Amino acid sequence: MKKLFAIACAALLLAGCSSEPKKESKTCSMEVYGMKASIKLDATDNKITAMELVYDVPESVSQKDASQMTQEDLDKEGKAMLSRMGVDGKKGVSAEYKANGKDLKVVVKIDMATVEGSTLSTLGFGDSKDAPFDKTIELSEKQGMTCK
Repeated sequence: MKKLFAIACAALLLAGCSSEPKKESKTCSMEVYGMKASIKLDATDNKITAMELVYDVPESVSQKDASQMTQEDLDKEGKAMLSRMGVDGKKGVSAEYKANGKDLKVVVKIDMATVEGSTLSTLGFGDSKDAPFDKTIELSEKQGMTCK
């Protein structure tokens, strides 16, 4: 009987060790300063691995028709926005800028493996790269964001 119990325990341990990591993703959004802003959070085992911030800047806010801009002009506008946010050129942060009709779309990608805590703090996420996914979603909803 003891051997049977030991085998059952060993089987449970092996099954627990071989389980796949739990991957999750949610997008939270809200209106900010006349722009639609959203953040997509990707996580593995409740640890955020990547963030993607998307800002849809209407022509009425930027005062420019993005559909009439060259890619060079779009890049300048986007870099200016990142500069105002205090993250232009920061490690672990990349961005792309494109026209979405007359509006400017800025997509900021944050690699949690390489971004510095001070950069996260500048963006309003605190300085910890280890913030739990579930708590971050909870805080986002408390701040008025809709998360799906």
